Amino acid sequence: MMRSLKSWFVKETPPERRGAERIASPWLVAYDWSSSETKRHDIRDISATGLYLLTNERWAPGELVSIGLHKKDLPLENGGHGIPVQVRAVRWGADGVGLSFVQAKDMDLHLGENPLADAADRKEPEGVRRKLRMAKASAFVDRICPSISEDVKVLFRDRLSTFRVGNAIEIALKAEEMLVSGEFVDRKRAHPRLVMRILEDGSWTDDDAIQKLWAGLLVGSCTKDGDDESNMEFVTLLSDIASEHVQIFATACARANVFVSESGSVSAQPLVFTLEELGKITCLHDMNRIDVDIDHLTVFGLFEKRVKTSSYTSVSDAMIRPSRLGLELYARCYGHRGATQDFYSALRKREPAPDEVAQAPV
Repeated sequence: MMRSLKSWFVKETPPERRGAERIASPWLVAYDWSSSETKRHDIRDISATGLYLLTNERWAPGELVSIGLHKKDLPLENGGHGIPVQVRAVRWGADGVGLSFVQAKDMDLHLGENPLADAADRKEPEGVRRKLRMAKASAFVDRICPSISEDVKVLFRDRLSTFRVGNAIEIALKAEEMLVSGEFVDRKRAHPRLVMRILEDGSWTDDDAIQKLWAGLLVGSCTKDGDDESNMEFVTLLSDIASEHVQIFATACARANVFVSESGSVSAQPLVFTLEELGKITCLHDMNRIDVDIDHLTVFGLFEKRVKTSSYTSVSDAMIRPSRLGLELYARCYGHRGATQDFYSALRKREPAPDEVAQAPV
């Protein structure tokens, strides 16, 4: 049976179209995690539409395979499964299998787009890795917002700097990872204005934690029909605060003791941060500067107005209390849609007693 299958696959499958330029790939490997045992395979060559895997595996004609592309000299534990891609078996060879990218149309790598470029430059592993990630991010955006597919490609290739393109790609890929989880799997489409704003405005930061907040906003912008723009207010808020402000804001919301009242409103008790704690959060050690940053968040309505009293233990303490708007922004940055209290109700089940509120510093 296997012999006739191989005969059909090799001899009767129409000749593979090789219009895309192929380049040798001595620096990339592929990891197959489709089975319980992760297997490593060398890559003979790669193109804009597929790759040839040096392997003893013989996947059936048309079979879909999930692999991860990984730099050969980077330990697997330091890079996870590398760049995850889905491929389809198209032909067998004596030493391996030819595979095509499932989303070849979207994953146009343009490996040979500059014929004047030095061949060695075009074969740099980081260059191909970057193109693969860009193609994967573009394919994801095309799925959630098909109408801006070309706009996003122009954004990545022409409008943003190399630094910002990398950041926008990270945001898109983080959002894709969130959307495949069971909690968000029913969300299919996002409004085009929201997608473009999130990718453009979020591209200014290379901080992983802040990129996750932007990715969460993108996930929270996805609905069944993609016609909801309600997250635009929160996109603007996150855009208007600097990276160090975001770090203070996110840490305060994460640590805050949040209560949900019987009426459904949310509130947080104040937190006291020491200068040492704030220094670690912001990488700043000037309390005056940190005070200004906290006041900035207060002006935007994300923190409640502070009143410094004798309850401060030292001049290096800072009292922070996330506002309802701040708590809502934080929930949206984790992909939440709908009522804010639903996000916090699982964490906080009771409203503070009147004497607790009276004793809480403000």
